[in-house]
This record gives sequence, C-alpha cells and structure tokens, in this order.
Amino acid sequence: MSRLSYQVSSKLGALLVSISAGEQEIERYRQNVCKFKDFEPYAGFQRILRGQRGSITAKEIATFLADNRIYYSTEQCEIFIQRFDLDGDQELAYSEFINALLPLENPLLRTTTSQRANYKVTIKQFLPTPIEEALAQLIDKEISFYLDLDLQKARLVQQTDFSFEAAFATIDRYNNERIDFDNLMSFLRGQAMYPDKKDIIAILRRIDREDKGYIFLRELVAELEPLTYTAIKTTKKSELSHNNNLSVGLAQSQAHNAVLVSDRDPLYDKDLASARQVNQEFISPVKSVNDKGYQRDFSGTASTAFGTTMKSKEPINVVDEAEAGEKQEVVVNKALKFEATSGDIGFITILRQILSFTKELENAKDELAAQPDFNIFSFFRSFKPERGVYLTESHLVEGLKKYGVFPNKDELRLLFASLDKDRDNILGQRDFEDL
Repeated sequence: MSRLSYQVSSKLGALLVSISAGEQEIERYRQNVCKFKDFEPYAGFQRILRGQRGSITAKEIATFLADNRIYYSTEQCEIFIQRFDLDGDQELAYSEFINALLPLENPLLRTTTSQRANYKVTIKQFLPTPIEEALAQLIDKEISFYLDLDLQKARLVQQTDFSFEAAFATIDRYNNERIDFDNLMSFLRGQAMYPDKKDIIAILRRIDREDKGYIFLRELVAELEPLTYTAIKTTKKSELSHNNNLSVGLAQSQAHNAVLVSDRDPLYDKDLASARQVNQEFISPVKSVNDKGYQRDFSGTASTAFGTTMKSKEPINVVDEAEAGEKQEVVVNKALKFEATSGDIGFITILRQILSFTKELENAKDELAAQPDFNIFSFFRSFKPERGVYLTESHLVEGLKKYGVFPNKDELRLLFASLDKDRDNILGQRDFEDL
C-alpha cells in the first residue's frame, strides 16, 4: 500500500499534534465543570433539553449557548452532536451526552460526579450561574476546536499524494491494520516531533470512538475528513443583543433549583432512575488493552501538548480539595503580553520540540555511556565494510538492517546528514564519536 511523502507526513504529524493539544485543553474544561459540587450531569441534560422528552438536538444546543451569550448556527452545533452521537440518529440521548461531560484524566472526579444526587430542572429554570457558564464554555470549546482544525484538515487532504489509506499505512508501518500507542509514537518521532505519553493518549482518546486503545481506518477518516458543508463559517458574536430576561432568570435559579421529591411527577421519576443507571456505567476511567497484553490507563494529569496554547475563553477556575483529592488548579498562561500570531505559536512549538529532543538525546547518551559492554569502535566496525575505513549511505542501510532498523529514503537522508558533520558524504569513526 502506498504511503505519504515526507512533506505530507509532516503535515499529518502537525495536525495530530494540534488534535492532542486541543483534546487536552478540552479535558481541562470538562474537569472545570465537574469540580462544582452542585453540578450533576443529568441536571445539565435537563437544562439543555428544556422540558422536552427524548434527546438533545443541535437546535437545543444553539439555544442553550445563545442563553449564555455564545452564538453559533444550528448547522455549527451539529458538530457537537456528531462528535458524541454513537447511534447516528443526529440526537444525543443522556447516555451519549454524558460522554461530553465526564473527565477522563481524573478518575476520582469522574466517579464523584457520576454519583452525585440528581435534581430536577424545569423548563423555566437555569443552572446556577457559574455552572451554566462553565457548561456553555465546554460546549463552545468543542465546537470552536473542530472549526479551527477544519482549515488544517482541508489543506492536508488537498495534497496531491494524500489519501486516507496512505495516511493510515504511513503510521501503521508494519501493517497491523490499526494505529496504536507504539506506532503513533514512532510516526511522530519520525517527523521530528517528540510527544510524551499524555500527548499520545490524548490523540488516541480523541480519535478512538470505541475506547479500545487503538484506531481503525474508519475512525481516522472520520477525524481527518473536513466538514462536508463548506459554507459553515464561524459567526460567533460575543456582543450581540441578548434577552434581558436572562439575568433575571439566572438570579431566580439560585432559589428554585432545589426541588423537593414530592414535586416530582411519575414520568420524571422514571427518567431519573434511568439516568442514575447510566451514571453508574461511567464511574471508572477508560482503560484499554494494547497488542502487548498490558493495560493503558487513560487517566493522568492533564497538560497541553508540547506547551502550546489555543485561543479560547478562560475557563472558570473552581477547585474543591475535599472532592478532587488534591488541588488541581486550572492554570491559564498569561505570560504573553501581546497577541501571538499562529506563526509565533508554530515557531515556539518547534523550539519546544528541539528542547525536548535535545534533553531526551542527552539522557540516552548518558545511559549508553554507562553500559559496560558498549564500545564505539566495535559498533562502528559492525557497519564498516571489510575493506575501507569509511561508510556510505548504502553501508549505513545494511548496518541498520542488522539491528532491525529499516528507514525509508527520507529518514536515511536525515540520519546521514545528522552524522556527517563535515558534509563530505562519508562517515568515519570520528563522526560516530562526535555524536
């Protein structure tokens, strides 16, 4: 099966890095919502559903966001529906909606949120103001993240030698028919990108819709394919006129959100029992078993991939030490005193990758030097032909094969250039020693 060129592979790698950064940022928004003691997932579901029975539609998402001064078209809100719609009915049942809310990197907070007592939210009620805003910001972030990535996706798929099958085969170099933790890490390192474990897990979590711990071709296509309705443009206007009754309703919600059990109707009790059953299914963090037979836990501490940041509204910062077990404060980077361009962010990303790679390389050198059975002269001789004292690219290829390393032409060119410091197109023992 054909594979992508080095140039297009680099574009694919950059897109995956962006996906990782965005997913980790969204995770912070999930945790921020769930840290409110008074937030309960089914109450959020009722608030958006607004007294309607059944499932949430894109129109109801748009109305909820507009109530919180965030404006998207119904078509744009379909992005949020499609992201979590597992059965393809273009609506979100509660069992689907809860996936958008519960954190994946904080198992304790996930469990605590799932086990909170339910309460009823009627058609005229709002959630408490901070919770209302935090939930709106989370949904806003999901939609804006998808829209921001769409141009990057379009530029990738428009490359002449790009195909989804070739992209999949480029990452799945050994034809395992799936993308897993190891070959994804190997692919990004081959593009001079050096993610850590959390960055790779964020990519898998975003693309893997079935929580298997690996990605099939159909899932990669679903994630990389640009929007089919190209007429969609971000038209969010934060300063549009808003219904004056909103502030009154939000103020009244503080007094009305606590609902007595005696006020519940039988139909609500039936829905509530169903919601509690669904909640019990979401109290554990996502775990998957990879091809090596051990588990990869999708829990851990959130971080932004390679230190990059994305423009967004700052999440409301709420920390509950008793509930979350330890202080996990949401930190918003305010070091930049100017408006950074996308080019600035891209260059900073490169510098961070260089720093990360340099540190990793120096650590590997120290570990190698500590090995009592390693000798650079003997290692060089394993590559050297019987006659001659220098290596060419063909000698380097044959030597690497002995150690089970099979670089492509682009990888070989980069490796040879990094070793050949004097640019004489041959490698001597001194070149290996200088490494």
